[in-house]
Amino acid sequence: VSYHHIVVDEAQDMSPVTILVISSSAAPKAPVTLAGDTAQRLSLDSGFGDWSALLQVTRIKANVLPPLAISYRSTQQVMTLAREILGPLAPEIATQDARDGAPVEHLCFDGVGEAVLFLTDALNGLRDRERGATVALISRTPEVADLYYSGLKRADVQGLRRVREQDFSFRPGIDITDIYQVKGLEYDYIVALEVTETHYPASDESRHLLHVLATRAAHQLWLLSTQTPSPLIPERYRDGA
Repeated sequence: VSYHHIVVDEAQDMSPVTILVISSSAAPKAPVTLAGDTAQRLSLDSGFGDWSALLQVTRIKANVLPPLAISYRSTQQVMTLAREILGPLAPEIATQDARDGAPVEHLCFDGVGEAVLFLTDALNGLRDRERGATVALISRTPEVADLYYSGLKRADVQGLRRVREQDFSFRPGIDITDIYQVKGLEYDYIVALEVTETHYPASDESRHLLHVLATRAAHQLWLLSTQTPSPLIPERYRDGA
């Protein structure tokens, strides 16, 4: 089977071999188009470096779509933080951010129990005000997601859903999951769970993961930590940490 045009989306998370195999299905002289945002990489061990290196290694003739020049999903406040998290990995040309929004907040607690009590009040209040809101509590690991789900479930927070294997309902409510589940999705409100030095140390992988997590937020983003905050959190958000 050969195709007259192949478009590969999210190509930045594919290995060169995978992209080569997909591209080989194109008919002779048929166009191949690659799309993806290198800042949104979830995996750093796929062998993908950058677009130029990819095309050189695979020797395929492909058109690479440029990233969007204007960010419509997230607010200026969220995108500013996301670029700072990327640091030296940020693209040279920054996107224009179309919308103003609420400030990003860093919430520090002495323990998970205290954090759960705060989230219980905040989530119940949000549910009363905005029945149609979509909310996600996102951790780096499934274990942290399980911990917060159990605590909020015991606190009788309504509308909780523990998402483990891409089983999203895409309905208003509160999804609790890990970062590897939410690529390409967006929520009105995001709580980044345990943005700590343990879970997000100063590494390229952590920069990419936390950037992807932050940019899931359409309206508002909270960073939550109960231990030493991640060094990737800019200093101005760390007051009182």
